[in-house]
Amino acid sequence: MEEGERKVKKKISISFIFILIAVMTATSVAPVLAKSFKVPDGVILSYCIGGVPTIEDTPVGKLKITAVDLVDSTAGSGDFIHIDLWWAFPDGSGIFMPLAVIGTNLDRMAFFETLWTGVPAMVNNFVVSDGELKVDRHGNRITASLNMDISCFVLMPAPHYLDKPAFTMELNKVGGSFHGVASTTLDFYSYASGYTIDWDIMGFNANGGLTCPGWSYDVEPMSNCYIRMHYITTCTPPAD
Repeated sequence: MEEGERKVKKKISISFIFILIAVMTATSVAPVLAKSFKVPDGVILSYCIGGVPTIEDTPVGKLKITAVDLVDSTAGSGDFIHIDLWWAFPDGSGIFMPLAVIGTNLDRMAFFETLWTGVPAMVNNFVVSDGELKVDRHGNRITASLNMDISCFVLMPAPHYLDKPAFTMELNKVGGSFHGVASTTLDFYSYASGYTIDWDIMGFNANGGLTCPGWSYDVEPMSNCYIRMHYITTCTPPAD
């Protein structure tokens, strides 16, 4: 082999090593650079993945089930499910009322008790193990499973309990992507916490199915589904 050829091959090898190191370094630091927890005291910042479907005509009424893989936050990581119950008004309109929160992160669940004052989710707050609740992303698919029954206390129209049996659900991407921002302040009902919640969401529309043996559902279709592939929530307490 000529001396010139050896030098060229040596340079190519060295260049390849430097490129490999650069790729490995970028891969290792990218997740860290993507997050910043420099927020004022009292502000809860969260980086999440999840899915949101609606299930109609259940034995307890219309439900919205939000499955959350909390990737990282000012309170750590974990899996969560938020269940909202549709509350109908006499004029035919209505709103989704936070009914229950189930989660694996104790600190985060304590915060939800503060956030959801004045609604059933304040008392229907269930801390569970990783084996009882799991939310996963598989490419453009979200799966969630709750391996326990829960019984939720509701005050209106009279004090009573609503039972939600164990279930699994799956959401699959359809259509193109979307990006949106939203904000709401919890100050429009009695005993509201006054927190402002801001969302920055990127995701897809989705088809969904709910399997719940306790309700005899076998991949029951769900409507108005979407997958939140990446989103940030910021919860800011009211000013003193």
